[in-house]
Amino acid sequence: MEHSKSSLLSTLLSWVPEEMRIWLLFLIILTLIFFIVLFRQEIGRLLERLRNFHLSKNGFELVFEENIKQAKQQKRQNADLTGISKTGIRLEADYPNLSSRDLVLEAWVSLKQNIYDVVVAQKIQLTVATSPFEALGRLKSANIISADLYNHIKLLLVIGRLAADTTKIPSKRYAGSYHELVYDVLDWMMSNAFLIKVHKPSESFRKTQVGGDVFPSPSPGRPAARLIAISGPQKGHHYNLEKDIFTIGANSNNDLMIVGDNFVSGTHAQLRYSKGCIILSDKGSKNGTFLNGTKLNDVPMAVKTGDKIEIGNTIFELN
Repeated sequence: MEHSKSSLLSTLLSWVPEEMRIWLLFLIILTLIFFIVLFRQEIGRLLERLRNFHLSKNGFELVFEENIKQAKQQKRQNADLTGISKTGIRLEADYPNLSSRDLVLEAWVSLKQNIYDVVVAQKIQLTVATSPFEALGRLKSANIISADLYNHIKLLLVIGRLAADTTKIPSKRYAGSYHELVYDVLDWMMSNAFLIKVHKPSESFRKTQVGGDVFPSPSPGRPAARLIAISGPQKGHHYNLEKDIFTIGANSNNDLMIVGDNFVSGTHAQLRYSKGCIILSDKGSKNGTFLNGTKLNDVPMAVKTGDKIEIGNTIFELN
């Protein structure tokens, strides 16, 4: 077979004048380079599919578990995390209705939100485009956290992203370990008074003549208002409204992602800032959005301080 191919190539080249053969080979090489450049993106996508294919469930669990073991080792060697007081939010026992993956995502979302809160509390510059990793780096640069603690929290962010980027489910044991590791960090933040802070109403939070609230224009580090979960799976968590449009739902691209609640739609509801008002609207959710116990239907409603917003099994209070 090889001899046949060689004979065929020799026959083809014999048709080309000898002085032109080098140019023919050069043209073939250029053509190959052209097609490689032309299809490099497709080749990259193919390689990515192959990589994802080889990351089987067992492969995902192995990577996840190895990262958890590394994080535990970091915690043992980190003086900042020794002797911290516990908040009482511990392990999967506090979230019996969450799957292993949702348990990880719940902790991951909480960690990201609290990193941003610490950055804001320390009056460090923050923009809408700032990633959690960038925000964490700014805390390290400002000497708010040590290099060891920075590396530990960074690894926890990486582990959470690993779970968010796949539908594969980690084991209950290691999901619980991740949840505990994250809340040890949150305990440390609270113990150091980063999050326990009295938030006095802004002077811009003033009553109008008709009894409504005039909210300040939102911007990074200067929220128009805050949502505080007062019941349900998110209880105790708070979320700053730092954008003109703030979406809530089960999908990861929402500003507030609610996991483990089958009554929450992908993009469930939206809070929109407009000329001093905050408008609540339902985004076609399956189970509806409720304001002070009344279903919104298709009519957006202006909200005021103290209003209760019910989404799925969680009730938020606007503060």
